Amino acid sequence: MQRQGAVDVTRRRAQDLYRACLAEQGAASGWCGAYLMGVADTLTAFGNGGSASGICSPDYTIEDLVETFLTWARANAPLHDVDMLAGASLAFRRRWPCVRSEAPAR
Repeated sequence: MQRQGAVDVTRRRAQDLYRACLAEQGAASGWCGAYLMGVADTLTAFGNGGSASGICSPDYTIEDLVETFLTWARANAPLHDVDMLAGASLAFRRRWPCVRSEAPAR
């Protein structure tokens, strides 16, 4: 039996993460913020390593991460069934993309 206010994230969908973030009201000490910080830190490491699939030049707080994900989730309801890691990654990559300029062809 779930306790009052608990959100089930066992299916790992973006909508489950969205509901967890809403239930915690973006609290920096909540599970949602901690999860999103882990995602952002990992994507930052990929971006710093030169991977375009990471995030680049991020300057974020836990509150920024929660708001970025919530904004993305509200605007992308058709993607609520993707894995929550994919949803968070899409949200963060939209806000902090790694845009690499290519050297001009010779």
